[in-house]
Amino acid sequence: MSGLEWVTGQTITEVRMNQKTLTVKAAEPDDMYAGMLWFVTGNEKLQERNAANNGWIERPGVTLAATISGLWTFDRGANAPFAVDAASLVVTNLNADELDGFHATAFPRIRDSQKNLELVGIGETEICAYTIDGTNRLMKVSTFFRVKVGATNVTVKVYYTNVDNVAVTATLVDNKPLAVNEYTYPPILIEIKASTEVSLHVTASVANRVYVSGVIEEMA
Repeated sequence: MSGLEWVTGQTITEVRMNQKTLTVKAAEPDDMYAGMLWFVTGNEKLQERNAANNGWIERPGVTLAATISGLWTFDRGANAPFAVDAASLVVTNLNADELDGFHATAFPRIRDSQKNLELVGIGETEICAYTIDGTNRLMKVSTFFRVKVGATNVTVKVYYTNVDNVAVTATLVDNKPLAVNEYTYPPILIEIKASTEVSLHVTASVANRVYVSGVIEEMA
């Protein structure tokens, strides 16, 4: 039974397994060598002796929690090397959608919109609004106008509370005269505080002359 290597004709016994290749017990073996396996009966973990024979490498099992410090590379071929249960919860600090190069929130998500709303009065009219929940968000607000008859002046404002918890009124269009034509205002990006509302408002100086559309989108 002496020696670290198996030879032809030897019978597999617990003693020989513990001596030569695998130790199954709670405490580490007295004699250790590189490549030796140790099944720890106390926590059911598998340890492998490192090449320098001065420490153990923990081999994670499928049902055991483990911290992976080395780089694991997954093949992105036609057949995925792993699957995630559809009912699984979101993993903290992991954007799972980015594993293959895309992220769901890399594309704007419409949170509220209004299309071709006719301004029938000269007072300030709310076009669309959205109240977020959870963490602070980056939002995009866009507007589009269509003047149907005669000129009119238009004012566009966005109301929100920023990430510094300061109430903000952002004037996108300030009493701008519009002729009979189409007019698009470039979108504005804003950071909005959690659990607060962002709303888009439009005012026309003459009623029944402007159709306005608005979109509030959530960015990444």
